[in-house]
Amino acid sequence: MTLDLMSLASVDAFASAFLARGLPLHGLVLNAGIMATPFALSADGIESQFATNHVAHFHLTQRLLDRIVESAPSRIVVVSSDLHSSAPKPEGIRFDKISDQATYKPFAAYYRGQYFVPIAKLGEPNSKLASDAALAKKLWEFTDKLVQEKRGK
Repeated sequence: MTLDLMSLASVDAFASAFLARGLPLHGLVLNAGIMATPFALSADGIESQFATNHVAHFHLTQRLLDRIVESAPSRIVVVSSDLHSSAPKPEGIRFDKISDQATYKPFAAYYRGQYFVPIAKLGEPNSKLASDAALAKKLWEFTDKLVQEKRGK
């Protein structure tokens, strides 16, 4: 099965193909990432680092979550960087500028994509380990809405 994290359609196709096999899923490791790349957009029009390092992982997890729960014992492991701590303050994530080429800075975009490491119990949208729970919640809601808009749902 092929999975291209620069395409939500590919994430959907991968998840559907996996689910159709009827197999349990005891572990999901989210480890793909790109860093400080020149400006580019994903197939869905999302800045490439944010699309790859955050949005695709978020969507893949959402699509497979029921199977992961059904397959208990199971785990989701997110491999990330702590470079989110270098993100500009006090503004944090500028949601209105996520895919704006005019304001794009490669390392700043990477920090943004690393911000939210979803270490939480199933069903809890924000991590107690995040440095800013309100921002983590806002990022969760923003990403969920973004995926719904891009996938036409």
